[in-house]
Amino acid sequence: MTRQIAKKLLQRLKKAQHTISEVIGELEAYLQQETTESANKHPHGSKDALSYDDASLKQAWEAFNNKLVQSKNPDAVVSNFFKSKPKSYIQRLIAANNLPVDTRVSKQQQIKQLVQLVKVGQAIRGNSHSQKPSSEPSSSSIPSSE
Repeated sequence: MTRQIAKKLLQRLKKAQHTISEVIGELEAYLQQETTESANKHPHGSKDALSYDDASLKQAWEAFNNKLVQSKNPDAVVSNFFKSKPKSYIQRLIAANNLPVDTRVSKQQQIKQLVQLVKVGQAIRGNSHSQKPSSEPSSSSIPSSE
């Protein structure tokens, strides 16, 4: 290789290095801008973490239970409550309330298990309300004095 060819190749490499440096700089600026905009949209971290504290999740579960108990259309309550929530929210709800639901299954399966759990709870509460203990003995259990 001659000295002149080596000089030309070196110039081309320096030009390519300069172009690559410019592209890297533009890319870094773009990523920095995106990071800043994303932080401004979600100032407290990721969207999922915004309202996932245990107290609000326990209140949400209680509110869901109450709505389901009072509803004539439980499917609509389930649809309105869970369908718009991400799976991560449902998993946190399950964990915060210590619910016996498998979080490794799909969102649909988790919702199905939650509804079943509520139905079991309703059945238990329904049975306990229908069997009110009586403090007075029934008339058939009192021996006759004849």
